[in-house]
Amino acid sequence: MWPMGRRDDLVNAALLVLAEGGLKGLTHRAVDAEAGLPSGSTANLFRDRASLVRALLDEMERRDWGHFHTGPEGRPHPEPRGAEEVARLLADGAARMIEPAQAPVTRARLALSFAYADEVREGHTRLLAALTRTMASAGISAPADRAAPVAALLDGALLHALTVSPGPLDRASLTRAIRSLLE
Repeated sequence: MWPMGRRDDLVNAALLVLAEGGLKGLTHRAVDAEAGLPSGSTANLFRDRASLVRALLDEMERRDWGHFHTGPEGRPHPEPRGAEEVARLLADGAARMIEPAQAPVTRARLALSFAYADEVREGHTRLLAALTRTMASAGISAPADRAAPVAALLDGALLHALTVSPGPLDRASLTRAIRSLLE
């Protein structure tokens, strides 16, 4: 299934269960079945729902980070210089988050965002700090004031692309929208 190990197998399976069945479908038994592992495997590593959800949130944050810091080929992006490069990097990362292989994870992230807002807020705070640092190093003025509106735009673009207008993001339009928030 997945080459990384049992814990990673279970987290990946839980992401798929959550994406396909929503929060009601996220059970230890459903994760075991999705992973092709014996009943009780998930409960052995994640004793309760809270520990399973924490593992899901950690994995989603790790993946989200990767979308914005590495290219499709897995190599790290160079530090962006200027508003145009930051906007393009962010638009490209968002577009990757709704590609067919990644869309289930993004759907799962959105589902958890509503049900576990306090836990999601911790990751969002880290995202805003990283975004602020990226903007500052790219020479964008008032990066702390701009990070939250840019993050909100990206969240809205992802939600829209997964619900109202399924399909690839218009990267050029999203890049222009992000850039307008950076100037």
